[in-house]
Amino acid sequence: MDGDYSELIHKQTEALVSNGYQAQVFPREINLFDLRDGGRKRFEQADHQCPSFQISPNALMRPLYQEFLLPNLAYVGGGGELAYWLQLGEAFKKMDRPMPVLYLRDSLFIQNAKLQRALDKIGQPLSAILNHSAEDLKKQFIASDLSLQAEGEALQLPLETAINDWNSSLQAAYPELKQHAEALRVKMMKLAQRTAETRYRAQKRRHSEVMTAIETAYAAVYPEGLFWERRASYADLVGSIGVDPRDEIIEKMSAIKAGTWVLSSKK
Repeated sequence: MDGDYSELIHKQTEALVSNGYQAQVFPREINLFDLRDGGRKRFEQADHQCPSFQISPNALMRPLYQEFLLPNLAYVGGGGELAYWLQLGEAFKKMDRPMPVLYLRDSLFIQNAKLQRALDKIGQPLSAILNHSAEDLKKQFIASDLSLQAEGEALQLPLETAINDWNSSLQAAYPELKQHAEALRVKMMKLAQRTAETRYRAQKRRHSEVMTAIETAYAAVYPEGLFWERRASYADLVGSIGVDPRDEIIEKMSAIKAGTWVLSSKK
């Protein structure tokens, strides 16, 4: 309640974010709830008079709480669940409890006819949507177009060559202005790069059908930025494919083998 665990979790979260991971939950100074008076109110400040049985952990502290009471050898969960477990490594060390082995379970996804049409339009498999952002796919498409690539080289290389030649000539004539010349070269190179980015945006507009198909495919897999499975219910699953796939899911999906099990829908 004094914030020691929160500080450790915060540092662990910062380390994860600096390495490219997205924080699932951001710790508060006190990550506990007060159950007195029949409610569940967040502690705004430390209250050491509160009985322990009237204290409840929030979502971030819950794994520490449950492993303290009933330790487990392993924990199987989805990507979102494991994300906040990874924020707790240092907190487990302070609690002197081993963190269970974390297993990423199989995920489930429905590939419908609309998504298949979008994939056909962009010429990519579903795995490309699962493993790349929409913006990355757009850049890959434009980069794969040889005519656009040749155009970019034809426009960009002479500009960069001219900047470097100008820089060399200025430094040869005025050696004492070397630092000034280099600063100008860096500035002009940044402007040249901005020109390249502006051309990229223009190319996206030219290829609006493919760009729209990429966005459609990505929205089908990640509605509102979340993986489909995290927003859908089992009723959505049955409604999409028209049958109850329970037996097939039990037979073929794995609880401890990461992957994405894809079911097809004609709708």
